Amino acid sequence: MPREPMRVLVILTGREGGGVRNHVLHDYLHQARVGITFEYLCLEAGRFHEELTERGAAPTVIGGAVPIQYPGSPLGVALKLIGMLPKLWTVHRRVLAEVRKRKPDLVYTHYPYLHVLAGWAAWRGGRPAIGRFPSMMNTRKLLGLQRVIASTIFGHSLDGVITISRTAHETLWGAARRKSRVVYNGAELEEIRAAVSGIEKTPGRVVIVGRITPGKKQHLAIEAVAAVRARGIDCSLEIVGGPAESGNAYYERLAGLVGELGLEEHVRFRGWLSPPYEAVASASVCLNCSTVEGFGYVIIEGIACGTPLIVSDRGAPAELIDPGRTGLHVPADDKDALADAIAGLLSDGETRARLAEEAWRDARARFGIDAHMNRLRDVFDEVAAGRPRTSG
Repeated sequence: MPREPMRVLVILTGREGGGVRNHVLHDYLHQARVGITFEYLCLEAGRFHEELTERGAAPTVIGGAVPIQYPGSPLGVALKLIGMLPKLWTVHRRVLAEVRKRKPDLVYTHYPYLHVLAGWAAWRGGRPAIGRFPSMMNTRKLLGLQRVIASTIFGHSLDGVITISRTAHETLWGAARRKSRVVYNGAELEEIRAAVSGIEKTPGRVVIVGRITPGKKQHLAIEAVAAVRARGIDCSLEIVGGPAESGNAYYERLAGLVGELGLEEHVRFRGWLSPPYEAVASASVCLNCSTVEGFGYVIIEGIACGTPLIVSDRGAPAELIDPGRTGLHVPADDKDALADAIAGLLSDGETRARLAEEAWRDARARFGIDAHMNRLRDVFDEVAAGRPRTSG
């Protein structure tokens, strides 16, 4: 049954990349499925503003700039805010003017500072606001004080919060967590599967995809592959992501580790591949070693490519994989357990096929674009139907 039309005003920086870019584009391309019309405000005419324009989204540039990272220490935030206050106030006033002019059903944001600036603009304009959190809150920084302060501010600035996993939801606190609803990211699974149709698996090949940064823990994959090869099992590793170049200290560490372990002929740095589907589809096993991701697109991309997954048992990737049924869990940061899991899968084609098939069935129900868009619209409806804040 068709849904009632809904107009959602999305506030962006105009220079989005990575997961936020992918998410916003997916939602734009599939908005009609659930009766949503997205309208876009960009602070800057950056690369993502250009991409939205090319796709016909007609974003409006209002000028201004905000940081996109989470605030640091409370003292650092206070000092930064004092210096930035005139610029931030200008952004707030410009968003408020657009909210009052357009009168959207909902205001939607993706970054911490915009949650606050646009959230309060929506409040002053008598419109509900919802903020999406594309990552996890750091629960340990400043003994957890940062999480408490940030969650309190977001909880009072927004009518609703979207988190991309239960794991991310649990890192919020207080009002922000109470207002939070989980909406898993979605992907065009059928399109990915069609794109890799006919690509054959390479025996013994393992792949890991992600930015080359300590949080992704590619060093564990290298060490595990070395351990598997030491058992006499032919095994190679492809590392997809970047920056794979001098100047990236973690890449230099990884390259040094490859040399120390004598793996120069068996580990290949592929750099950035967009999309990475060919590399994932041609591998026999796909890894995710991170414990700090809020979701992990590579998980559902790996499933769509028909490649069985091994993930750490801590963090959001573990939430996406049912251990033993749709993939394997290994203890976080345990290279020996990871080596055992890799060796087991490379030696058992029947298990690889079973895991891949079960994961495909599960992903279509949980992470397909229709499931995502319907859940997103349900949350939008819930927030829009609530009693909106008023400016008095």
